[in-house]
Amino acid sequence: MKVKMACYLLLNVLLHLTTYGRQQQQKQQQQQDVTPVSPEAAALAKMVNYPVNLNTGVPDISIPLYTIETGGMALPVTLQYHAGGFNINEHSTRAGLGWSLSCDLQITRTVNGLDDFDYRGYLQNSDIKSHNPANNATYYPLGPANWQHAYRFSAGELDGMPDKYYYKLLNKSGSFYFRKNDAGTGYTIAPVPYDNIQITFANHVFTIIDTDGTTYIFGASGNTPDGSLAPVYRESSGTAFTTWKCRYVTNPTNTETISFTYQDKPTETFGSWNESIEYYTKPSAPSCLDAYVTQPQVEAAHPGSYSYEQLLIFYPFHRLSSPKYIENFPDKQPVFHLPYVQHDGNGNRVIQDKTFPITSGSNNSSGAAVHGIALSKIEFNGGSVEFTGTDRLTSIQVKSIDQSVLRSFAFYHSVTGNLIPGNRPTLYLDSLHAINNSGEAIERYYLLYKNKLPFGSILVGKDAWGFANAFTNYWGNEYDFTAPGSSIPNQQITHPFYFNCQTSDPNVTFSIGNTINTELVDQEGSQRGILKRIVYPTGGYADFDFESNKYKEPSTVNTMCIQMSGGLRIRAITYYDGKSLLPASQKHYRYGEFEDGLGLVVDAPPKTFDGTAFKYNAYSYQQDVAYVQSRAGINPACASGNDATPSCLSLEFKEVKTTYLPASAGNYTYPHGAPIYYTKVTEYNSDLGKETGKTVHTFYPPFHFTNNFPSKIYGTNIDYMRPDGLMGKQKLLEEYKFVNGRYALVHSKEFMYTKYSQPAQVKVIYSYNNTDVRIVSGSYSGMQEGLYNPDLGFAGNFTTGQYGIEVGTLLLSNETEKWVSEAGTLTQTVGYSYNSPYLQLSAIETTKSDGTTILRNLKHCNDFSSQPVYAQMLSRNMISQVIEEQEIGNTGSLTTSRTNYDVFHNSFIAPKSVEKSFGNGPFKTTVQYDLYDNKANLLQSTAQNGIVTSYIWGYNYKYVLAKIAGLGYAQATATIDVATLNTVTNEAQLRTTFNNLRTSHPSAFITSFTYKPLTGISSTSDPLGLTSYFQYDGAGRLSVVKDNNNQIVKTYRYNMMNRLSPAAGYLQPTLINDMESYNKTRPDNTKFIYNFTIPRGSAPYDQEGQNYVPDEKDGISEANVLIQLLGRFDPAKVSGLHLDLLKNGSLVYTKRFKASNDYTPIEFYIPHGEYQVNLRLDDNFQNVILNNHFYSPAGANQPENQFMINGPVTINFVPGITYSITSFDY
Repeated sequence: MKVKMACYLLLNVLLHLTTYGRQQQQKQQQQQDVTPVSPEAAALAKMVNYPVNLNTGVPDISIPLYTIETGGMALPVTLQYHAGGFNINEHSTRAGLGWSLSCDLQITRTVNGLDDFDYRGYLQNSDIKSHNPANNATYYPLGPANWQHAYRFSAGELDGMPDKYYYKLLNKSGSFYFRKNDAGTGYTIAPVPYDNIQITFANHVFTIIDTDGTTYIFGASGNTPDGSLAPVYRESSGTAFTTWKCRYVTNPTNTETISFTYQDKPTETFGSWNESIEYYTKPSAPSCLDAYVTQPQVEAAHPGSYSYEQLLIFYPFHRLSSPKYIENFPDKQPVFHLPYVQHDGNGNRVIQDKTFPITSGSNNSSGAAVHGIALSKIEFNGGSVEFTGTDRLTSIQVKSIDQSVLRSFAFYHSVTGNLIPGNRPTLYLDSLHAINNSGEAIERYYLLYKNKLPFGSILVGKDAWGFANAFTNYWGNEYDFTAPGSSIPNQQITHPFYFNCQTSDPNVTFSIGNTINTELVDQEGSQRGILKRIVYPTGGYADFDFESNKYKEPSTVNTMCIQMSGGLRIRAITYYDGKSLLPASQKHYRYGEFEDGLGLVVDAPPKTFDGTAFKYNAYSYQQDVAYVQSRAGINPACASGNDATPSCLSLEFKEVKTTYLPASAGNYTYPHGAPIYYTKVTEYNSDLGKETGKTVHTFYPPFHFTNNFPSKIYGTNIDYMRPDGLMGKQKLLEEYKFVNGRYALVHSKEFMYTKYSQPAQVKVIYSYNNTDVRIVSGSYSGMQEGLYNPDLGFAGNFTTGQYGIEVGTLLLSNETEKWVSEAGTLTQTVGYSYNSPYLQLSAIETTKSDGTTILRNLKHCNDFSSQPVYAQMLSRNMISQVIEEQEIGNTGSLTTSRTNYDVFHNSFIAPKSVEKSFGNGPFKTTVQYDLYDNKANLLQSTAQNGIVTSYIWGYNYKYVLAKIAGLGYAQATATIDVATLNTVTNEAQLRTTFNNLRTSHPSAFITSFTYKPLTGISSTSDPLGLTSYFQYDGAGRLSVVKDNNNQIVKTYRYNMMNRLSPAAGYLQPTLINDMESYNKTRPDNTKFIYNFTIPRGSAPYDQEGQNYVPDEKDGISEANVLIQLLGRFDPAKVSGLHLDLLKNGSLVYTKRFKASNDYTPIEFYIPHGEYQVNLRLDDNFQNVILNNHFYSPAGANQPENQFMINGPVTINFVPGITYSITSFDY
C-alpha cells in the first residue's frame, strides 16, 4: 500500500518593522532624534549589544598585536572584527569597517529621550524614583488629575527614559543605567547585567572600581577654552557629551598605572534618513460653517503648479478636503497630496491625485555634529604604545622607555565613497604589516572583502532590519541600484469621501505607499562589505562564508512560513595551507533544534496576506487633530494668559491623523543588538575533506529567564526599553567523534543558572498624546500646555504608563560533565552557591561518578569585615580575593587554607602570609611574605621550613633580576645599590653583579636574569653561574638559544610570504562538506543505506556518492522501508530541499529532493523504526511557496493528514508501506 505524507506548506512572509514618522506638528516624547556617537563608541555599543558567539551566529575574529603587562594588569592590543553585517548608516572606525581596537577603553551611551544631565533630564526630576512593583510609593503620578505631567513627558519637556551607558574595562564590558533612589532625590549606578563593580559619577568624571580593586577613571572635569575635547577625555554629539574616554587605570595596590592620551578628531555630521506618510481623514461630515475646499475648487481658483507653502497661503490646511496626506521621503523633499474622487461616464470611480511639493525646511533627516577624539598613546612602566592617524589609523608603534621603536604595525586601507560630495568615506582594512626595528615588513596580513560599499550617511533603502538589500541606493543619486521609491508598503484605506458638507461617496478606497516590496532581506545585499578572507603571514588563509539568518513565522492552519531576518551568521570557516586549493580543514555550522537553520527572533514585523504571498504591513499609529478657535479679542474675559478656558476656546472640528511608517526605521533586535538567537548550533569539523566530528552548542531560549516585551508601546510611536543581560547563556556543550559513519558522543557539559534580581529596578515613564491641538483662528497667548486641559473637552487624552528595567544577572548554579567511552560513562557534577549581597562564590561542591564528594567553602573580605585590613579591602571593592578556603571530603576530612592580608608602606594591601590547618588542628604558616617594595613587588618570603628567599628587582622595578634562596633581602643587598641597579640595562654589568654575589655567598642558591625590555628574557644564570642566552629578531620573536659557552643550541626560522600569492588572492566559492545518504543493493536484492560526505556544490556530488564503495565506517544498515520523494519546483528558487531523518535531535539520514517535470519520484530506502521527520531548506529565500502533502489510507495505522507546521513530526516507519513525500511550489 502507499502512504502520502504532507509535510508542510512553506510560505515566504514579507516582514515589517515599526519606525518613527516625521512629525509636522507636535513632537512626541521618545521621538527625539537619534543622537549619533563616534564610530569607535558605536563599535563598543555593538560589541556589548550584539555579542560575538554562536548564540547569535557571529564568529570570533581577531588579530592580536601586542599585550601591555604591568603591575599585574594586562591590556591586549588586539584588532577585533564584528561579522554580524553592517547597518547602512554604520560608519567605519579609524581601523576600518567592522574593526575596532580592544585597548580603546571608554564609556559611551545611547541618549533615550532627553540627555540625562539636561535640566529637564531624567536625573533632574525628583518625582522619578526607582521602580518597585511591590511598592506603590515609587510610582509616578500619572493619573487624570496629573495631566500636566503626562503632557510634559509627551512634549519632551520632561524625560522619563534613562540613557543607556556602555563600558569597556581590561577584561570585561557591559552596560549600566542611573537608577533613582526611593525618594527620587539621588541615584545609584546599576550595572545591567548586575555586576559587583562600583560606578560613581561627579564633575564629568566616571570612576569604576572592579571587583579586584582595579580603578578606572573616565573623563576629566572642566572645559577647554578652545572647545577641544581631548584634554577632558570626552566626546560630544551636538550639545551632549556621549563618550568618556579612559584617562588611566590603576592596579589594586595603587602602585602601577596605565595612562591614555588622545587627539581631537575633526567634527563631522552624522545623519540618518526617515520616512513616513501622514494621512488625514475626517471621522464625520465636514462643518458647513466655513469653506470646505476640494481639489477642483483649488484648481479652478488657482490653476497651475505651485508649492504646498503657496497653497496654504490660499487656503488654511484644515479647510482642505479629506483625505489628504503628506509623504515624507528619505532622499527628497516631502510632497503634499490632495486627492479627489470623480466618476467616469460608466459610473466608475476615478481618483485624481493633485500633488504639491513642500519646499521649506529640510529633508526628512536627523543627525548631529559629532566631535570625537582618537587614542594616540598608552603609557606604562617601561614603555608606551603609540597610535598614528586620527581618522585613519596608519601605524601602531611599541616603544621602550627611551623611545626606541621595538616593533610596529602599518595599516593599509582602501577607501570607498570618497568621491561622493558630503560623504564620510568608508575605510576597509586591506593589509596589516608587522615591521621590525629596522623598518622592514616581516609579517603581512591581507584581508579580502565581499562587494565593498560606502556605508554611512549617504545610503537610503534597506531591509527591515536596517541592512543593505537590492534597493539600497545613494541619497539623491541613481548609481548602480534601482531607485526604490517609497519604502512604506501599499495601504488600501477605505472610508467616505465628502464632496461637500452634504454629499458623500460612502466607501472609497484610497491607495498609498509602494506596491513593490522594497524592504525584503537580500542575502547578497546583507553581505556587502563583509570580511571574506584573512591571509596570514605564513601564506595560509581562512575563508569566512556567511549567510542570512533564518526564522519561522507563527503559523496558521496547514502553513509554515520560513523567513530570512536581518544580519549575518557564519556558515563555514575553511582553512587553507596556501599551497593547495583544497581545504586543510573546515568548520561548518547548522543552526536550529533540528539543524533546519531556524532561530528565534525576539520580535518580528507585522505582515498581511494578499492572497498570493505575505508582505510587510506598515506600522501605524493615530492622533486626533483638534482645530480650535480662540475668542481672545472677542471675549474681554479672555485676557492675555487667561484664555485657556472653555469660554475662550471652542472646537471647530476634528480630523484623524494616521502616521504610517516603513519597517526599516524600527528596531526589532533585543536590545538594540542581535536580530536573532539560536538555541542550538551544530559545528561540523572536517580535515582534508573527511568528517572528524562535531560539537553541538545548546543555548537557553531568549526568554527563559526574562519576559518578552513588544518593540513599541501599543498604538504609539514609543519604543519599549527592554532589559538585557539575561539572555545568551549556554545550556549544553556536546562533543562527538565520527566513527563507522555515525557520530558518537565522547564528552558533554551541561550548565544550569539561577536568576538574581534586585527589587529596585530602573524606572521608565512614557506618555503619548492622543490629540494634537491646533489654533486655527483668533489669537492664543496662553501656555501650550493649557490647551490639553481635559476640562476643555477636546484634549487631555494620553496613553501613559511606567515600568522597570530589571537589574539582575544569571549565576551559574550547576555543571554536569560526562565523559563517554566504550568502558562506560564517567560523570562529575559541580554545584555553586553564592553569598549576599556581593554574589561571590561561597561554596563549590563536586560530586564524581563513584560518589566521592568534595565541598569547598570560600570566604572573602566581607566575611572578616570586623578586622581593619579587611574593612579597607571592602571599601576599596577588593571583594573577589578569596581569604579562606575550607575543603571537606566525603569522609569528613577537613583542610583549611587562609591568606592573611596586611597594609604595607601605609599604602597598599597585599598578602602577608598563607596558613593551613588540618581537621580541627591549629593553623600553621606555610609561607610568610616578609617584605615588599613601594611598587608592591615581593622582596622576601619565608617558607614553612624556615628557608628565606629574596627577590631583587630591576628595569625600573619591572622585572625580577635575581631569586636568592637562603639569603635575606637585607644581607643580599648589603653590597648592592638597588636604586642604581634599577637604572642599569647593560646585561654584562648585571651578570657581573650577581656573579660577584654568588662568589660572596657560596651557600646561597642564586638564579639571575637579564631582559630585553618589553620583549623577553635575554639570559638566565643558574646557581652555578652557568648562563643560557636568548636572542630575538627585529620583530621581537625568539631566534637563537645559546649555551654557557656561547654555542648555538637551537635556532628558529620564520618562513613568511613576501606578497599575496595567486591562490590566496583568488576567492573561490566555499564548498561545504555535507553528508548525503545513499542506497545500494546486495546480490540477494536486499537494500542497505550508507552515508557519504563530499563538498556540497562540487559537480560530481551525486555521481561520486553513488559510485562510492562503502564499508563499515560509513554506517551501513539494512534498509527495508521505501520513501518516494517527488519535487516540482523552480530550481532557481529552491536548490537545496532535503528530507532529514533524526533521532534524539541528531541527524541520522538525509536525502535531497530533485526537481522533476515528469512526476518521477526518487526512491529512498531507510531502516524501519521511529524517526523525527523534517524538511530542510539549505538555501535562504524569499517568496517561495512549497506545498507538501501527506496521506495515509485507512487501516495503515498512520495519520491521514499531518502538516508539519511546527517543526518535525514523529513517524514510526513500518516495513511493507510505501511512503510518499511530495513538494510543489504552486
